[in-house]
Amino acid sequence: MNEYSNTLNPQLSKSWGVDEQKVKCKGEWLWKWNLIDKKTRWQVANTLTQQRSIKEARQVFKQAKQNLNKDKRDEVFKDLEITSDGLYGYRKAIKDEFLTQPKNSVTHRATTSPDVKQWENMQVERYHNQYREFDKIRRDFKTIDSLEQWGDGFRVYNNFIQKNNGSYLKGLTPAQACGINVLGRNRWLSLLKKSL
Repeated sequence: MNEYSNTLNPQLSKSWGVDEQKVKCKGEWLWKWNLIDKKTRWQVANTLTQQRSIKEARQVFKQAKQNLNKDKRDEVFKDLEITSDGLYGYRKAIKDEFLTQPKNSVTHRATTSPDVKQWENMQVERYHNQYREFDKIRRDFKTIDSLEQWGDGFRVYNNFIQKNNGSYLKGLTPAQACGINVLGRNRWLSLLKKSL
């Protein structure tokens, strides 16, 4: 389903949020990185790493480039603004992954800057809270593979299945907010059929 979703062309905004959260696997803490379009709540990418350095921060942006239809990448990365917390690695990772291409004009906004408010990255924080609700009843994953698969499945759930009943999306799924309405009444079954 993730592979199928990567062939689509979501109409994303020019404002994304990125953040990392701790998840437990085999009794040890790992880092799960999430990149979300602020306007549509579409999860562009998610990755799992053992560390939290510049190298690991770059991985979520590399994944984002792979997850987007290659014919639309130049358009997506033009005038894009990415908001993060104050983790130093984000500034360097964004520069290394996006600003090496001449057509890209990606800017980075850290919530530690005086002109950026803390709430400007709340869409990612809300996603983390929702993820934690699902994760805490499992208490711990036994393998990294199962944790990665579950993260990918949660991305599908977030983008296509979960309706957002807040005032912003007004009952739409992120896919619908992105102009993708490929599903019928049974969204899981419809998505599975289209993916096959």
